[in-house]
Amino acid sequence: MGISLSGLGSGFDWQSVVDQLRQVENQKITSLNTQKTQYDSKLSAWKSLSTKLDAFKTAAQELKDQDDFDLFKTTLTSSSSVSVDSLLSVTAGSGAAKGRYDIVVSKMARAEKLQSAALYDDTSTALNKVGTLTINGKELSLDGTESLSTLRDRINALDAGAVASVLHGADGKYRLILTSETEGASGIDLGDLSGADMIFSTTALQEGVDAEFTVDGIAMKSSGNTVTDAIPGLTLSIKGESSTSTISLNVDRDNEAVKGKIQKLVDAYNDLASFFGQQTSYDSANKKTGGPLFGDTTLKSIKSTLQSIWTQAQLGAKGVSMGKDNKLTLDADKLASALNTDFSNTLSAFNSVSGNIEASINKFTDYVNGGVTVQQNTIQTAMKNLDKRIATTQEFIDRKMEMLTNQFISLDGALAQMQNTSSWLSNQLSSLATSQK
Repeated sequence: MGISLSGLGSGFDWQSVVDQLRQVENQKITSLNTQKTQYDSKLSAWKSLSTKLDAFKTAAQELKDQDDFDLFKTTLTSSSSVSVDSLLSVTAGSGAAKGRYDIVVSKMARAEKLQSAALYDDTSTALNKVGTLTINGKELSLDGTESLSTLRDRINALDAGAVASVLHGADGKYRLILTSETEGASGIDLGDLSGADMIFSTTALQEGVDAEFTVDGIAMKSSGNTVTDAIPGLTLSIKGESSTSTISLNVDRDNEAVKGKIQKLVDAYNDLASFFGQQTSYDSANKKTGGPLFGDTTLKSIKSTLQSIWTQAQLGAKGVSMGKDNKLTLDADKLASALNTDFSNTLSAFNSVSGNIEASINKFTDYVNGGVTVQQNTIQTAMKNLDKRIATTQEFIDRKMEMLTNQFISLDGALAQMQNTSSWLSNQLSSLATSQK
């Protein structure tokens, strides 16, 4: 404010009085800031709960549909000394089923490769090739100025499904190589220049070849080495060929992967249970509550609802049970037994639980009416109102202190004047007494 009290007139320390009065008034600000801190702690707790609920819902969503349990693993063995890994790999996806297959790969798919008709001493001299080069339907006009390296770059810029490269052979000569980006006998559809101006040799450096293999003795072909249509739900990746090696493929349910999904769900719930326990705990000896959401009815409702879903599901025989600490445990042996002996009912039970979890969490976290959302919005509104009250209160205190300061300045001046008058009267009276002697 730029106003200060020195007390030079009266000798009284008015500034100290103003400072002490401000300290008293500032207690109102301190009280409001304490309320804001409490609100902030509650808001942080609700946000933490929201994050944990989202994680729990995500884990539930991975188990709520029948397809979520259709997880399969594959094992491969070779009838010969040729390594399976050098011949084939198989991954199971949607639509896979239990099965056993014998596979023989007699040919890998290969991409067609063409080489330039001529050999060159360098890569920078103009080739003097004029005309239109067509690669897989895309045209490239040549004006004769292109060198080997610029022709390579222009072909690659066409993005025509074939890649050009330059090789330097042991003979010291350079040649242009054109390789199809896809395997298979269809190869490269090339429209070259005519006669002596032809860029590429008519004899392929490598012919394009389709993959050839048998599954249980049934002959099959594929234009590429990644085969998705031979066995439903399986992707075969051909890596090599050996007509004398039979690869035995076994496809079975991957109960370990299912267990992993269920464990993730159990862990997410236990994380919530720990949060509930921490918020609702009470230290009677020290009369201290556990968390900022202690006693909150919305929190109690969420906790009760989620616990009820598990207790009503009665999944103990299927491996998941709730202990006295309100946390879940997963018995791997019981789960494996349930999956092996009663897969359909086990699947339905977890589908039902997961669906109920998702529906309940959606209700609590609804963008408009969800209990968690309402609580956060209410607290944020209260904090904004507190900020306004703090600003208003601070402004009131500042104005009050300014007014008191001005009043004390006036009072200090009046006291100083009175002191001067008193001193003058004392001097006058003293002089009068001296003159009468």
